[in-house]
Amino acid sequence: MNSKFIFEVYQEILMKNQISVLSMLILAMASIAGFIFFKNIIIIEVGAIVFFTGFAWELYGTGKGLWDYNPSQICTIAGRVPIEILLSYLFLGMSAACYVLFRLVI
Repeated sequence: MNSKFIFEVYQEILMKNQISVLSMLILAMASIAGFIFFKNIIIIEVGAIVFFTGFAWELYGTGKGLWDYNPSQICTIAGRVPIEILLSYLFLGMSAACYVLFRLVI
């Protein structure tokens, strides 16, 4: 195999991981800002529910071989699920709760 091709594939894998980390950070900023603004514990509770539901779903799907992920730059849980995927679930749930609270305030 050509070494240039291997480098391009590796670079593409790193770019995909950077995009998932970037989306996780954007969701984190939005959800933490919403938590600071609303000061409501329900935001963390909804985030935890979505986190554990996503955790179970991802372990089921990767365990059955339904899908697979590239190796994580940060950490991998159970050898199959990158931590940024699970943290994205947490912050997605928190952002959704912030959005609902925002709509209720308006």
